[in-house]
Amino acid sequence: QQNCNTQSCPVDGGWGSWQPAGACSVTCGPGTEPIEREADTEQQNCNTQSCPVDGGWGSWQPAGACSVTCGPGTEPIERECDSPAPQHGGKQCVGPSMDTQSCDKGLCPINGDWSPWSGWSACNVTCGGGIQLRTRLCDNPPPQHGGNNCVGDDDGDGADTDYQECNTNLCPVDGGWSQWLPWETCNLSCGRGTQRRIRTCTEPAPQYNGNGCLGDPNGDGTDEDSRPCQIQPCPVDGSWGVWTTYGPCSATCGPGTQSRSRLCDNPAPSNRGKDCPGDVDGDGREEETRSCNSGAPCPVDGMWGPWFEISPCNVTCGGGIVVKERLCNAPSPQHGGNPCAGDIDGDGREVGFDVCKTGRCPVWDAWGSWSPCTVTCGPGDRERARVCDTAGAEPGAACPGDAIGVGVDTEEETCNNGPCPNEEEDCSTQGCPDPGILAGQTQEQAEEDGEEKSDNTALLA
Repeated sequence: QQNCNTQSCPVDGGWGSWQPAGACSVTCGPGTEPIEREADTEQQNCNTQSCPVDGGWGSWQPAGACSVTCGPGTEPIERECDSPAPQHGGKQCVGPSMDTQSCDKGLCPINGDWSPWSGWSACNVTCGGGIQLRTRLCDNPPPQHGGNNCVGDDDGDGADTDYQECNTNLCPVDGGWSQWLPWETCNLSCGRGTQRRIRTCTEPAPQYNGNGCLGDPNGDGTDEDSRPCQIQPCPVDGSWGVWTTYGPCSATCGPGTQSRSRLCDNPAPSNRGKDCPGDVDGDGREEETRSCNSGAPCPVDGMWGPWFEISPCNVTCGGGIVVKERLCNAPSPQHGGNPCAGDIDGDGREVGFDVCKTGRCPVWDAWGSWSPCTVTCGPGDRERARVCDTAGAEPGAACPGDAIGVGVDTEEETCNNGPCPNEEEDCSTQGCPDPGILAGQTQEQAEEDGEEKSDNTALLA
């Protein structure tokens, strides 16, 4: 016997266990980190926990009624920590969730009140009984913004007068001649005659030991004058006609005046007849006035108040509708005034609509390329990603399906790079693939897959 086949038997290679080979590609959220085993390098998932999202305040919203019914006041407002809400250990919103803002319900009515009485005026006589007066004004304060006039100010002129008697002791009164009476009718109806006139010591009559009138020779309290007269038409004294009816009031509401008149034509004075009694200026016309519409308040037409929102926008982007409302209270119609313009049903409310969230909605970019299969042979999986394009979109809006606003979407699918080679396969006859080359792949195909894998890894990071 002799030795034979003294060469060593072939030993096939076997992989060792995987070991970490570098840091994770991200600090939070899905990423990859390199691992290796002898003569090979691979990637595995790491830091799969979600990144923290800090909370952000939403917009302020009304939270109650104004503190007053008229004039300036305040009203509560509130906001919620939901834009976005804190997630995954993120910080809560900083600052208060409740606050107040100013509101204005229009000017409040102010009722008028009297100022103190003035001092009494001087008496108009030194004896014999006179009067003195005092006044006060409705200016403490004056009525404003629809407030009532002062109590007792029936004519609405804002003034009040009070009277009292003064110096009631009797005074000596010297006699004074009255005006000459009109000339008496001529004593002849034609030809030259005589007419006379008289006056009496009655303006005033002497009283309380006063002197008689000067030139009263016989002390009978009369004086006479005469002049020649001749045939001429008889004089006709004027007499007033019938009063006209009162004309329209000078004001349709509040205090005003109306007047009526009459003419000295029943008959008119002629041939030197007397003017009508009281016709001082001799124009043959007399006018009389009286107050009217005293205390009747003027109508106040209603005016719309400011618009305010009663519902939020019905969409987050792409153009929606917000419902608003306004009230007929600035001011409300009063005293028969007209309702607000367009208030057909008279309920004092009007509902309108405004467009909102008109910015475009974000859209997903195209899917990126698939990542390499997680294994080089046998069943595995791969993934691809796409990014939410928010450039120029409505602030705060997210792509469809992106409920938490991450802005990145991924999807996976299974992959199979063919069966793994049998460990006992004889590579001496068929040739074994180089590391990283799948069964049935050429060197060029493996290099192309390696470049695509590098691109997808960067996209997922």
